[in-house]
Amino acid sequence: MSEAELRTAELPQLYVWDADAYKDSVNSYTLYRGIVLGISGLLALFLTIVFVVKGTAMFPATAALAWAVLIYLCIDFGFWNKVIAIEPGEDQMWRAGAEVFLAASLVIFTYTYLHLSRWHVRYKSEEFALNLDRLTLPGEPGWFLEIKARTWSARDAETKARLIGELVEILGAEPGRVTRTEYVDL
Repeated sequence: MSEAELRTAELPQLYVWDADAYKDSVNSYTLYRGIVLGISGLLALFLTIVFVVKGTAMFPATAALAWAVLIYLCIDFGFWNKVIAIEPGEDQMWRAGAEVFLAASLVIFTYTYLHLSRWHVRYKSEEFALNLDRLTLPGEPGWFLEIKARTWSARDAETKARLIGELVEILGAEPGRVTRTEYVDL
């Protein structure tokens, strides 16, 4: 518990009665901020490297989100003032820019995640999701086309299964190569 004492109308000094507790509190926040900044910085760097090496659409969106979080944390923790020569308290524009960047990267990440190698198709007034995948563990050769649909009843499931069969024929898949198992079972 800290207490302050004011004896005159002006404040010549501020007396903190429990100086060790205050010092411990400041040190623990410094350690916490350092750990959070270190982890977010390493994560942003790692995801950027993975994006450069891998190059799929998901990694740039993830890396941008990680960099946005890192920049926002740097501004919030007061570290940005040490990186760029701005006065404390004059970082409102930087904070607003970081918030816009964070919101935009979150929208891009969400959009990319929801539409990654997936197409939504309407066939005979029913909606299907087509997903093109490649299994790497265990190493399966070739690509796998997955067709999914929401079903609401057994009758609806039978109708959509028949329509999925028609879609498979339209897409030119060989009937003998159709697998009716989940990825986990492969």
